[in-house]
Amino acid sequence: MRLVKFLESAGLPEDEEAYLPVMAGICFTYAQPFWGNDGLGPLPQKFREFPNQPRFEKIHTALLSGREWLYEHVGVETIFHTGDKQGRIGKVTITLQPGGGLVFDEEDLRWSQQELREIADLCRLQSSRLAPDIKGFISELSEGKKYKLGSYTLGENFP
Repeated sequence: MRLVKFLESAGLPEDEEAYLPVMAGICFTYAQPFWGNDGLGPLPQKFREFPNQPRFEKIHTALLSGREWLYEHVGVETIFHTGDKQGRIGKVTITLQPGGGLVFDEEDLRWSQQELREIADLCRLQSSRLAPDIKGFISELSEGKKYKLGSYTLGENFP
């Protein structure tokens, strides 16, 4: 949500150099909990389901596809990959240069202003869905012991 708010408030034009890295950050930070999640394991299946909420399902799928798109496009050879995870790929241009040079360029992944608002709404929904699980998880981890508000280091002053 912070990156979405940053893009909205910064007023960066889509051709601004910093725009694409922020877009990539949105994809990565949203999608991370759905994969390895820094060793914590993926979120439960319920966080991938949006019954009767097609707009959330659509933007959720686009964010996960965006993450895959970014991972797959770290080298030129992946431009020719034809998988089912590339729904948001832009046009690829090939420029033949004098002396036999060749340049591949692909449209960057971009979110519209409406999609950015939908991403923020989706993040709020997912956070609200996660809150009850977090309370239970913290209670289980702390084994009933009460902790004051503040920061704790896992394994040192927090179980």
